[in-house]
Parts: sequence; structure tokens; C-alpha cells
Amino acid sequence: MAALDELVQKRVNEFIDSAKMDHNNGLVDRALENLYQAWEIIPDPKGIYDESYSIVKYIVQVCLIHNRANKGLEWVLKIYSCDTERFDSGEREYLHAKIMLLLSKQEEVIDLLKIAHKKSEGRYPLQDEKDLIRMLKNK
Repeated sequence: MAALDELVQKRVNEFIDSAKMDHNNGLVDRALENLYQAWEIIPDPKGIYDESYSIVKYIVQVCLIHNRANKGLEWVLKIYSCDTERFDSGEREYLHAKIMLLLSKQEEVIDLLKIAHKKSEGRYPLQDEKDLIRMLKNK
């Protein structure tokens, strides 16, 4: 995996730290803006850097917490091309499934959670989500 230039890495970390602080203070839009800025300063192709995955994951998590499904979907689709050398633990599909759940796309949720379950060797979905899958299948 490629390493960011030292100055770029420092700025990315500053944006991420600011985003976390803003989010903790209830400044959701400002937190997301900091994460978008962190994303923008990563050189192209962004997917070769470890940080690309972390930034997109943070954006998706904020979208999940604050029910911003459409914005979350835009970003979760990017996660598949981020840090492509990263071990595939099923986390991408898991996050994608959670966004699809917000969008009430039940079939996609089930399909994505099955993939996440297989890739994660049973770590995903979590127990309460397994109950959710059973409920969705019975509808």
C-alpha cells in the first residue's frame, strides 16, 4: 500500500481529528465537511492509500448514525475501491447492508449480510442483526 506524503498525512489526520471533535460536539455537517476535505487532499488514485478506507468508513458511520441514507449510499459504494490490499473481512458489505437497511432495501440487506457473514467467518452480522434477517425473510 502506498504511503501518503508526510505533509498530506498530517493534514488528513488533522481533518479526521477535527471531524471527530465536531461530531462529538453535535456538529454533524461540519464533521462531514472535514472528512470530505480529508478525502479531497488524498492524491489520485485514492484507493491505493490505507487512509482512503478509513475516511470513507467514518463518513458512512456518521451517515448511519444520523440517518443520512442517500449520502451514505454514495460513500459506501466508494469503499469497495478503497485500500484494495486490505484484508477482506466482510466489513464493506456489512456497512453497505446497514445503509441499505436505512433505505428499506430488504433483499439487498439479506444478500449483503450473507456475504459479510461468509467473509467474516461469522463475525458479521451481529447477533441482533441475525434476528433481523430472520424477521426480514419471514415477511
